[in-house]
Parts: sequence; C-alpha cells; structure tokens
Amino acid sequence: MDALRTFFGAKGEVFFLGAEGETKRFIYRVREDGSGLQKAIPNPSYAYDVSPDGKAVAVWADGPVRVYSTDGGPPITVSAVCAAAGGEYRGITPPCVSWSPDGKFLYLNDRTAGQIYAVPLQPGRNLPPLPAAGISSAQQATALPGARVIRERYAFVGANPSVYAFFRVSMQSNIYRVSVP
Repeated sequence: MDALRTFFGAKGEVFFLGAEGETKRFIYRVREDGSGLQKAIPNPSYAYDVSPDGKAVAVWADGPVRVYSTDGGPPITVSAVCAAAGGEYRGITPPCVSWSPDGKFLYLNDRTAGQIYAVPLQPGRNLPPLPAAGISSAQQATALPGARVIRERYAFVGANPSVYAFFRVSMQSNIYRVSVP
C-alpha cells in the first residue's frame, strides 16, 4: 500500500496516511515488522503528526485541525487558524499541529499570524485545555497556560521551543548591463 505521509509512533508502531481506491483515505497503523495492519482514523485529508506516545494523531479533514485518539473516542478540535497542507508552500510549511519528541510541548502553527506557539503539556496529556471550538486567534493561543511565541513563519521546532530551524531567502541581482565585445 502506498503511504502519503508516514510517522513512527511508540512501541514499534508506524502510522501512515494511505488510500483505498481513488477517494477513500485512512490513517493506518501497523507494527514495524508489517503485521497487524488496521485502519485507525477514517477520512483525513492530511496528517500532521503522531504524539510521541502514539496515542494521538493530528489530522485535517477539510475543516479545522483535529486530534484523534488512537484508542477511539471523539476527535478534539485544536485549531481553526491553520487547516491546510501547505498549499503552494507545501514542504516548507511547518505542520499545523505537532509535538516535541519528548511530548512536553505541543506546537501550533498560526498561518494567519505567521508564528508558532509552543504550549507546555502536563505529564501524560497530549493536549492542553482548549476552547471547545479550538484555537481561532493569536489571542486565544497566547492565553494558553505557559504558551510561548516563536515569531518565525516557517519555524520547524525541535526538542524544545528554544531550538528551531527556519530559512530565509535572499536574492542579489546585477542591475547593470555589461557590453560583451
């Protein structure tokens, strides 16, 4: 089966966005040895990340970004300010929702404001307390307990909010015409 996006979860599990036929997409989970293939989440348009403990998956399904529990249960709406796969900037746009490798931070990408929010998580929790409709403004994101702002539009955050990579593009052109004999 072709995978559109792949993530490594906890305990030797692999999660991937795959398709059945032309239009049906699922988040699948499988063990690293290829056994135990199962459908975990139906109908996502895009997958952003899997929590380090493998218990939550952040997806977009043509609406706000939601986090699904891999153990079942209703999805939780996380963000309405970054529901996309990057569009024309796909590949250089950080994920809308992701976790630090140790699970201590949740990162939220606010494409409208052009910044990333790093929100500390309580031990054993994959999400902070969120408004019922998810984050819909910079004010709501910065009001989350302990939230820090990373003011780089294309920051890919690492182990903690102090470590991130971003790119800057600059161009230099020669505006003079030089005659060549």
